[in-house]
Amino acid sequence: YIFIDEIQFSKSVKNPYIPNSDEKITFVDTLLGLMKNENLDIYVTGSNSKMLSKDILTQFRDRGDEIHVYPLSFAELYNTYKDKNYVVFGGMPYILSLENFEEKSTYLKNLFEETYIKDIIERNKIQNSSDILDILLNFISSAIGSLTNPLKLSNRFLSENKINISHNTISKYLSYFEESYIL
Repeated sequence: YIFIDEIQFSKSVKNPYIPNSDEKITFVDTLLGLMKNENLDIYVTGSNSKMLSKDILTQFRDRGDEIHVYPLSFAELYNTYKDKNYVVFGGMPYILSLENFEEKSTYLKNLFEETYIKDIIERNKIQNSSDILDILLNFISSAIGSLTNPLKLSNRFLSENKINISHNTISKYLSYFEESYIL
């Protein structure tokens, strides 16, 4: 068994087998090479934006299994802990060890920012602050069930937040959210 946690932090190295080339060996190449060994099980974890992106899934298609790890369901949380705050805080088990509303809210906000937003910014080399992504997600979340488009969102940024952002940029950001399975 091989267990590799947070593989997205591994560094690419120059390929020593191809002289005078800028080719790099990445974690994808390493994993695909390890998969050729018989009697070897490989378990890998990584950030959602990197590991769940379409390009990674394409490279590993039909070569492995995904194991989705979900938060606790309402039934699991309630039957085990008799906690009735599922609607407010969801099913992340660590929430149960926190004392008050502020601690729980801070934990969830930090979890989202570290797990999704920071990864999306790093992966896509976004120069703008994470505030714009946060505002965009709030706009999208508040418009569930309503028709919207990048141009409308651009106008909303300008009218509500006095931020001038093009509809093309918003369209790119929305695609980043889709690639990371946030949307």
